[in-house]
Amino acid sequence: WLKDQRVVCRGPGFAEPHLPSRPVAAGARGVCGMGAEYSLYTDQDSSVTPGQKVVQSSQLPDVRHQDFIDASLEALRTPEAHLWYLLKDVQVIDHSEGCFTMKVILDGAKLDSTGYGDTKGTDKMQVWRKVTFDPGTNLLKVESLLHHTGAFVDQLGEEEKVHSTTVARIMKDPLMIEYWWEINGEILAGQAQADLLKSWLDPILAAVKKGKVPFLHDSDSIAEPGQKSVVSEPMDQHLSFDDVWQFLVDVKGGYPALEVNEVTENEFFLTGAGGIEPPTGTLTVTCDKDAGKVVRVTKIAGKTVDVSIQVLHQNPLILESWIYSPDENGGRFATKEMAKFWSIQMESLIEKASRWFSS
Repeated sequence: WLKDQRVVCRGPGFAEPHLPSRPVAAGARGVCGMGAEYSLYTDQDSSVTPGQKVVQSSQLPDVRHQDFIDASLEALRTPEAHLWYLLKDVQVIDHSEGCFTMKVILDGAKLDSTGYGDTKGTDKMQVWRKVTFDPGTNLLKVESLLHHTGAFVDQLGEEEKVHSTTVARIMKDPLMIEYWWEINGEILAGQAQADLLKSWLDPILAAVKKGKVPFLHDSDSIAEPGQKSVVSEPMDQHLSFDDVWQFLVDVKGGYPALEVNEVTENEFFLTGAGGIEPPTGTLTVTCDKDAGKVVRVTKIAGKTVDVSIQVLHQNPLILESWIYSPDENGGRFATKEMAKFWSIQMESLIEKASRWFSS
């Protein structure tokens, strides 16, 4: 989850879809990042279009219809966090209100250095999508003009071709979602679609709610005076030092897709299954409880691409975080998106702590 702290609402439910490889189940259930529950139901009859199957949500509580739409459109204009190191160019072309095309181009030299290029330094277009929201029908449509694996720029055709479409009907009074994919003339609304819808809904719902613990971006650092960090307001009223510390050092819960190797009691090395480095690289996490400090170093093909640091201060209890990149185009980051990310994480932790206490 810490890979998401640069960009909170990246809208993975609208990632370029591909045909599911596993059977669908009867239903799915989700919990948004602020603790409010909702349910998702697969292969339901649309309440608007007779005969069409959709993934249907229950009512989404305490969120304004327009706020939800605005957050969704903003997420779809934002490159996904795991692509940050490889980015060369992001192009967003507005066609009209609620309609734009987005292209994300990855740096060919960096792709080669990580083993995912064509060995010739060719740039790769990873995302090319057209987004349209129709306020008359409340349909949010995302057309992918690329295969979900992307394409090297020397292999791109000149004409746009829709490979797949994801559609969400954002209904009002009450706020509910109908969601489906369209691929090769087939409509898909099974478990795979419900899973992706949940991964879109959770950060969007959390992003449009105000948490109990505000974080300030580009704030004066406590740990390193003269620098900028993301810094929380005091959290003593809601959480203890141990509550937050256990959350920060929960590497297995924080990175469920990675294989965790314990180097020492306070150092962990995370990589892909079977020890194979994944496209996002390896991660080394070092913890110092006495200093309240956690350092996370991401490397791709042995090269450090970014370092994420959290410092948990006491009396009062304040969480501080920043990221820096050591390459020539890098710098120190303490962005608004990171502030929102940490606010969401602490709100979720407060909700869990309150449930534990009440039980």
